[in-house]
Amino acid sequence: RKYGHDFCATCMKRNLHMLYTAVPSAGIEQEAEAVLGPLYSAFLQEARRTGCVIFEGQSIPKDEAYRRGMAALRRGGRSLDMAEAYFNALIQYTPEFGEGFFQAARIAEKKGALDRARALMAEASRLAPEHELYRAEARRLQG
Repeated sequence: RKYGHDFCATCMKRNLHMLYTAVPSAGIEQEAEAVLGPLYSAFLQEARRTGCVIFEGQSIPKDEAYRRGMAALRRGGRSLDMAEAYFNALIQYTPEFGEGFFQAARIAEKKGALDRARALMAEASRLAPEHELYRAEARRLQG
């Protein structure tokens, strides 16, 4: 056995997997796909098809990723980066989910990344044109 223990959620949350792989969590899916090949690619496609999100190496349901992102957003402060990571994962793995774009846009605006906020909000509005709040926020950000 190469390591003293199995990879667990606690270690993954603390990015301890980087000690083992030297891959930042933001790029771990691409690195795994390059190393593991077609089998991992099929896993990622199935996750996308079923509405799951791959976050820090774990497959979680879209609704759970959204719930965790919102909880981190409510905590604010340093948790804002965690919230952003959840919403970015939602954008990547469930690109039809307008709420992921909407929340990512809110965070981008808070961080002063206004061009990104505008683009994300425009996409949220495009995905859910019936959603008045998305349209109003897109107009507000466009100035």
